[in-house]
Amino acid sequence: MDKGHLYRVVMLLLLACAGAPAHASDSLAGLADPTRPYAGNAASGHGHAGFVLQSTLVSPLQRMAVINGRAFTVGAHIGGAEIVRIHSYGVVLSRAGKRRLLRLLPKLDIERRSDESMLPAAIR
Repeated sequence: MDKGHLYRVVMLLLLACAGAPAHASDSLAGLADPTRPYAGNAASGHGHAGFVLQSTLVSPLQRMAVINGRAFTVGAHIGGAEIVRIHSYGVVLSRAGKRRLLRLLPKLDIERRSDESMLPAAIR
């Protein structure tokens, strides 16, 4: 292989690789950042508007929740609501006799399918 041919191959590879990151970032543009706290609490009705549950700590000695960047324990008040329960994946708030759940993760609706429906049509 002569130097000219090798140079052309290297240049083609560099050009091909240079286009890959832009294409990859375009395909990821619509995806949410999985490291960010779930923001569906306020937007989707999973709690009081404006409250975002970011983290929970549940141990035999302590239960704590981080809401809107601040740490709270059971019995604490936030925005006129009292924290009555802290679970691993949610916090129960009470306000004016009504209870609301702030979720740490979105509620997942699992669609049940039979094993047969999972098979390709050609096999059924």
